[in-house]
Amino acid sequence: MLLSLTFIGDCREYAILDLLSPSALPSLQILALPRIDVSRLLHATRSPAFLKLLTHLHALFLPGSALSTTTFEAVKPFLYKTLVDLYTQFYSDQPLFRRVEHARVLSRQIDHPNGLGKLLNEQEKIPLRSVHLDHGSESDSYEYVHRPFVSACQKYSIEVIYETVSGVWKSEPGISEEFLRRQRERRRLEANEMT
Repeated sequence: MLLSLTFIGDCREYAILDLLSPSALPSLQILALPRIDVSRLLHATRSPAFLKLLTHLHALFLPGSALSTTTFEAVKPFLYKTLVDLYTQFYSDQPLFRRVEHARVLSRQIDHPNGLGKLLNEQEKIPLRSVHLDHGSESDSYEYVHRPFVSACQKYSIEVIYETVSGVWKSEPGISEEFLRRQRERRRLEANEMT
């Protein structure tokens, strides 16, 4: 089961967040919160029921803008199954890029002089394991243009995954089918190891 919540500024949203629990949604596997902000995520992560729900999920989708110091610490145990959307404001996303495991870069500016490619080359150790890039309707030259960024990823064994991100992704669930496929495969392998 998939649940995507898009917040539009209604105070009832906090009541909706309070309903997110394993008992209310026992078959929930995927949770997308593409427009949640820091205050709403902080409110949710203060609920033990919400944190318990996160342990049962196959995948979680969050915007980087919702991850402050406090909210990051709350969701840190779940980052291995969380795809974090980063935007064009690299100056604010750079510290986050150093801390997440899976990122989707929603920009065509990854090779900006102060962008994420530079950041990768400046790091000795980074937890990042995969970067999802919007391939969109670009031509084959897209991969060539971003070769320095891709090379930096390869240097640190960070997988680069090209996929198409909807032009109206803010109004859609923000789901990455490839990320979901990989998370389900990870869970299947873990289940096989336990048996």
